[in-house]
Amino acid sequence: MNTFDENNTAEGFRPTREELNEFIKGQVIGVISTLDENGAPMSATVAFSVTEGNDLMVGTSETSHKSQNVDRDSRVAVTITNAEKRQTLQLQGTARKVNEETFESVYAEAHFGQRPESLPFKDKPGQCHILITPTHMRFSDCSVNPWLITEF
Repeated sequence: MNTFDENNTAEGFRPTREELNEFIKGQVIGVISTLDENGAPMSATVAFSVTEGNDLMVGTSETSHKSQNVDRDSRVAVTITNAEKRQTLQLQGTARKVNEETFESVYAEAHFGQRPESLPFKDKPGQCHILITPTHMRFSDCSVNPWLITEF
Protein backbone atom coordinates (compact mmCIF):
# COMPACT_ATOMS: atom_id res chain seq x y z
CA MET A 1 0.00 0.00 0.00
CA ASN A 2 1.25 3.48 -0.78
CA THR A 3 1.70 5.46 2.41
CA PHE A 4 1.00 9.14 2.56
CA ASP A 5 3.99 11.32 3.24
CA GLU A 6 3.48 15.06 3.51
CA ASN A 7 6.71 15.46 1.54
CA ASN A 8 5.42 13.31 -1.34
CA THR A 9 5.31 15.75 -4.20
CA ALA A 10 5.41 13.24 -7.05
CA GLU A 11 3.34 14.01 -10.10
CA GLY A 12 0.39 11.81 -9.15
CA PHE A 13 -2.36 10.68 -11.50
CA ARG A 14 -4.66 13.13 -13.28
CA PRO A 15 -6.77 10.87 -15.54
CA THR A 16 -8.26 11.66 -18.89
CA ARG A 17 -11.92 10.65 -19.29
CA GLU A 18 -10.78 7.43 -20.98
CA GLU A 19 -8.32 6.65 -18.16
CA LEU A 20 -11.05 7.36 -15.62
CA ASN A 21 -13.29 4.81 -17.35
CA GLU A 22 -10.49 2.24 -17.03
CA PHE A 23 -10.07 3.11 -13.34
CA ILE A 24 -13.80 2.50 -12.77
CA LYS A 25 -13.75 -0.78 -14.68
CA GLY A 26 -10.82 -1.93 -12.56
CA GLN A 27 -12.78 -1.64 -9.32
CA VAL A 28 -15.37 -4.11 -8.00
CA ILE A 29 -17.04 -2.47 -5.02
CA GLY A 30 -18.47 0.98 -4.44
CA VAL A 31 -20.82 2.73 -2.06
CA ILE A 32 -24.12 4.04 -3.41
CA SER A 33 -26.04 6.72 -1.55
CA THR A 34 -29.73 7.31 -2.14
CA LEU A 35 -32.34 9.49 -0.42
CA ASP A 36 -35.07 7.98 1.74
CA GLU A 37 -38.69 9.18 1.92
CA ASN A 38 -37.66 11.95 4.36
CA GLY A 39 -34.71 13.09 2.24
CA ALA A 40 -32.15 11.50 4.56
CA PRO A 41 -29.15 9.86 2.88
CA MET A 42 -28.81 6.08 2.99
CA SER A 43 -25.65 4.28 1.82
CA ALA A 44 -24.94 0.70 0.82
CA THR A 45 -21.87 -1.14 -0.39
CA VAL A 46 -22.52 -2.66 -3.83
CA ALA A 47 -20.78 -4.54 -6.60
CA PHE A 48 -21.23 -2.87 -9.97
CA SER A 49 -20.46 -3.30 -13.62
CA VAL A 50 -19.74 -0.67 -16.26
CA THR A 51 -21.84 -0.42 -19.42
CA GLU A 52 -20.56 0.37 -22.91
CA GLY A 53 -21.84 3.91 -22.36
CA ASN A 54 -19.79 4.13 -19.12
CA ASP A 55 -22.84 4.09 -16.86
CA LEU A 56 -22.83 1.87 -13.77
CA MET A 57 -25.14 -1.13 -13.32
CA VAL A 58 -26.08 -2.41 -9.86
CA GLY A 59 -28.17 -5.48 -9.16
CA THR A 60 -30.28 -5.59 -6.00
CA SER A 61 -33.53 -6.79 -4.51
CA GLU A 62 -36.76 -4.95 -5.36
CA THR A 63 -37.36 -4.68 -1.60
CA SER A 64 -33.99 -3.09 -0.79
CA HIS A 65 -33.86 0.47 0.47
CA LYS A 66 -31.81 1.57 -2.54
CA SER A 67 -34.39 0.15 -4.95
CA GLN A 68 -37.30 1.80 -3.17
CA ASN A 69 -35.40 5.06 -2.79
CA VAL A 70 -34.56 5.19 -6.52
CA ASP A 71 -38.26 4.72 -7.28
CA ARG A 72 -38.99 7.94 -5.35
CA ASP A 73 -35.92 10.03 -6.15
CA SER A 74 -33.46 9.35 -8.96
CA ARG A 75 -30.61 11.37 -7.43
CA VAL A 76 -27.70 9.22 -6.25
CA ALA A 77 -24.06 9.48 -5.31
CA VAL A 78 -21.44 6.75 -5.65
CA THR A 79 -17.95 6.51 -4.19
CA ILE A 80 -15.41 4.10 -5.69
CA THR A 81 -12.00 3.72 -4.04
CA ASN A 82 -8.71 2.01 -4.78
CA ALA A 83 -7.27 2.02 -1.27
CA GLU A 84 -3.91 0.59 -2.35
CA LYS A 85 -3.25 3.47 -4.73
CA ARG A 86 -5.04 6.03 -2.51
CA GLN A 87 -7.31 7.07 -5.37
CA THR A 88 -11.03 7.68 -5.15
CA LEU A 89 -13.90 8.69 -7.39
CA GLN A 90 -16.96 10.48 -6.13
CA LEU A 91 -19.78 10.78 -8.58
CA GLN A 92 -23.22 12.26 -8.61
CA GLY A 93 -25.80 11.01 -11.03
CA THR A 94 -29.27 9.86 -11.81
CA ALA A 95 -30.51 6.32 -11.39
CA ARG A 96 -33.34 4.39 -12.95
CA LYS A 97 -34.43 0.81 -12.89
CA VAL A 98 -34.03 -1.13 -16.10
CA ASN A 99 -36.85 -3.54 -16.90
CA GLU A 100 -35.98 -7.22 -17.03
CA GLU A 101 -36.38 -7.53 -20.81
CA THR A 102 -34.03 -4.59 -21.48
CA PHE A 103 -31.52 -5.83 -18.92
CA GLU A 104 -31.45 -9.31 -20.50
CA SER A 105 -31.19 -8.06 -24.09
CA VAL A 106 -28.81 -5.12 -23.58
CA TYR A 107 -26.85 -5.40 -20.34
CA ALA A 108 -26.87 -8.95 -18.87
CA GLU A 109 -24.00 -10.47 -20.83
CA ALA A 110 -21.57 -7.65 -20.01
CA HIS A 111 -22.80 -7.33 -16.42
CA PHE A 112 -22.37 -11.00 -15.56
CA GLY A 113 -19.15 -11.14 -17.60
CA GLN A 114 -17.68 -8.41 -15.39
CA ARG A 115 -19.33 -9.67 -12.20
CA PRO A 116 -19.61 -13.47 -12.39
CA GLU A 117 -20.03 -13.51 -8.60
CA SER A 118 -23.51 -12.05 -9.26
CA LEU A 119 -24.63 -15.05 -11.32
CA PRO A 120 -26.31 -16.80 -8.34
CA PHE A 121 -28.79 -13.89 -8.25
CA LYS A 122 -29.53 -13.99 -12.00
CA ASP A 123 -32.73 -16.02 -11.79
CA LYS A 124 -33.67 -15.20 -8.22
CA PRO A 125 -37.21 -13.78 -8.01
CA GLY A 126 -37.50 -10.16 -6.94
CA GLN A 127 -34.22 -8.93 -8.38
CA CYS A 128 -33.91 -5.63 -10.23
CA HIS A 129 -31.11 -3.66 -11.88
CA ILE A 130 -30.36 0.00 -11.41
CA LEU A 131 -28.60 1.98 -14.13
CA ILE A 132 -26.62 4.97 -12.84
CA THR A 133 -25.72 7.76 -15.25
CA PRO A 134 -23.03 10.09 -13.90
CA THR A 135 -23.72 13.83 -14.10
CA HIS A 136 -20.60 14.98 -12.23
CA MET A 137 -17.42 13.12 -11.29
CA ARG A 138 -14.53 14.09 -9.02
CA PHE A 139 -11.39 11.93 -9.03
CA SER A 140 -8.85 12.41 -6.22
CA ASP A 141 -5.30 11.09 -6.13
CA CYS A 142 -4.47 11.28 -2.43
CA SER A 143 -1.05 9.65 -2.79
CA VAL A 144 0.60 13.00 -3.45
CA ASN A 145 0.79 16.30 -1.66
CA PRO A 146 -1.11 18.35 -2.52
CA TRP A 147 -3.84 15.93 -3.58
CA LEU A 148 -4.63 16.00 -7.29
CA ILE A 149 -8.29 16.63 -8.04
CA THR A 150 -9.75 16.11 -11.52
CA GLU A 151 -13.39 16.89 -12.27
CA PHE A 152 -15.55 15.81 -15.16
